[in-house]
Amino acid sequence: MHWWVWFILGFVVALGVVAWALLSVRGKNDPSTPKASPGLPDDLISHQAREKAENLGKIKGLFARQTKVANDDVQTLLGISDATVTRYLDELEKQGIIRQVGQTGKHVYYEKI
Repeated sequence: MHWWVWFILGFVVALGVVAWALLSVRGKNDPSTPKASPGLPDDLISHQAREKAENLGKIKGLFARQTKVANDDVQTLLGISDATVTRYLDELEKQGIIRQVGQTGKHVYYEKI
Protein backbone atom coordinates (compact mmCIF):
# COMPACT_ATOMS: atom_id res chain seq x y z
CA MET A 1 0.00 0.00 0.00
CA HIS A 2 1.01 3.54 -0.54
CA TRP A 3 2.01 5.77 2.31
CA TRP A 4 -0.94 8.10 1.73
CA VAL A 5 -3.43 5.24 2.33
CA TRP A 6 -1.83 4.60 5.72
CA PHE A 7 -1.92 8.32 6.42
CA ILE A 8 -5.65 8.57 5.63
CA LEU A 9 -6.42 5.43 7.64
CA GLY A 10 -4.51 6.80 10.65
CA PHE A 11 -6.26 10.14 10.32
CA VAL A 12 -9.71 8.51 10.32
CA VAL A 13 -8.85 6.40 13.38
CA ALA A 14 -7.53 9.48 15.20
CA LEU A 15 -10.74 11.39 14.42
CA GLY A 16 -12.79 8.51 15.80
CA VAL A 17 -10.79 8.43 19.04
CA VAL A 18 -11.12 12.20 19.50
CA ALA A 19 -14.87 12.10 18.81
CA TRP A 20 -15.36 9.25 21.30
CA ALA A 21 -13.34 11.09 23.97
CA LEU A 22 -15.27 14.33 23.51
CA LEU A 23 -18.64 12.59 23.68
CA SER A 24 -17.75 10.66 26.83
CA VAL A 25 -16.50 13.81 28.59
CA ARG A 26 -19.52 15.80 27.44
CA GLY A 27 -21.90 13.30 29.01
CA LYS A 28 -20.12 13.58 32.36
CA ASN A 29 -20.22 17.38 32.39
CA ASP A 30 -23.72 17.74 30.99
CA PRO A 31 -25.72 20.10 33.26
CA SER A 32 -28.86 18.02 32.75
CA THR A 33 -27.12 15.04 34.37
CA PRO A 34 -27.93 14.75 38.11
CA LYS A 35 -24.97 15.57 40.35
CA ALA A 36 -25.44 12.74 42.85
CA SER A 37 -22.39 10.83 43.99
CA PRO A 38 -21.30 8.30 41.41
CA GLY A 39 -22.59 4.84 42.12
CA LEU A 40 -25.10 5.94 44.78
CA PRO A 41 -28.79 5.75 43.94
CA ASP A 42 -30.89 8.86 44.56
CA ASP A 43 -33.12 7.06 47.06
CA LEU A 44 -30.07 6.23 49.21
CA ILE A 45 -28.97 9.86 49.23
CA SER A 46 -32.45 11.08 50.15
CA HIS A 47 -32.67 8.40 52.86
CA GLN A 48 -29.38 9.61 54.36
CA ALA A 49 -30.59 13.23 54.30
CA ARG A 50 -33.85 12.22 56.01
CA GLU A 51 -31.97 10.21 58.63
CA LYS A 52 -29.65 13.13 59.36
CA ALA A 53 -32.60 15.52 59.75
CA GLU A 54 -34.32 13.06 62.12
CA ASN A 55 -31.14 12.69 64.18
CA LEU A 56 -30.67 16.45 64.43
CA GLY A 57 -34.29 16.72 65.57
CA LYS A 58 -33.70 14.10 68.27
CA ILE A 59 -30.62 15.99 69.46
CA LYS A 60 -32.63 19.22 69.66
CA GLY A 61 -35.25 17.34 71.67
CA LEU A 62 -32.54 16.15 74.06
CA PHE A 63 -31.47 19.76 74.59
CA ALA A 64 -35.10 20.65 75.38
CA ARG A 65 -35.07 18.09 78.23
CA GLN A 66 -31.52 18.57 79.55
CA THR A 67 -29.47 21.69 80.23
CA LYS A 68 -26.10 19.98 79.69
CA VAL A 69 -25.52 17.39 76.98
CA ALA A 70 -22.28 15.48 76.43
CA ASN A 71 -21.14 13.71 73.29
CA ASP A 72 -21.70 10.35 75.01
CA ASP A 73 -25.34 11.25 75.75
CA VAL A 74 -26.02 11.74 72.05
CA GLN A 75 -24.11 8.56 71.14
CA THR A 76 -26.29 6.57 73.54
CA LEU A 77 -29.49 8.21 72.32
CA LEU A 78 -28.86 7.66 68.61
CA GLY A 79 -26.54 4.64 68.60
CA ILE A 80 -24.09 6.30 66.21
CA SER A 81 -20.33 6.85 66.22
CA ASP A 82 -18.42 9.50 68.14
CA ALA A 83 -17.29 11.12 64.88
CA THR A 84 -20.85 11.44 63.57
CA VAL A 85 -22.07 12.90 66.86
CA THR A 86 -19.21 15.42 66.78
CA ARG A 87 -20.20 16.48 63.23
CA TYR A 88 -23.85 16.87 64.27
CA LEU A 89 -22.96 18.92 67.35
CA ASP A 90 -20.58 21.09 65.31
CA GLU A 91 -23.36 21.73 62.81
CA LEU A 92 -25.81 22.77 65.55
CA GLU A 93 -23.09 24.97 67.05
CA LYS A 94 -22.49 26.70 63.70
CA GLN A 95 -26.25 27.27 63.40
CA GLY A 96 -26.14 29.09 66.75
CA ILE A 97 -28.46 26.63 68.50
CA ILE A 98 -25.94 25.28 71.03
CA ARG A 99 -22.51 26.17 72.36
CA GLN A 100 -19.61 24.05 73.48
CA VAL A 101 -18.36 24.43 77.05
CA GLY A 102 -14.77 23.23 77.50
CA GLN A 103 -12.09 22.47 74.96
CA THR A 104 -11.27 18.77 74.95
CA GLY A 105 -11.79 15.58 76.88
CA LYS A 106 -14.51 14.17 79.06
CA HIS A 107 -15.29 17.54 80.66
CA VAL A 108 -16.66 18.98 77.40
CA TYR A 109 -20.41 19.43 77.22
CA TYR A 110 -22.88 21.45 75.19
CA GLU A 111 -25.69 23.72 76.29
CA LYS A 112 -28.57 25.35 74.47
CA ILE A 113 -28.18 29.04 73.69
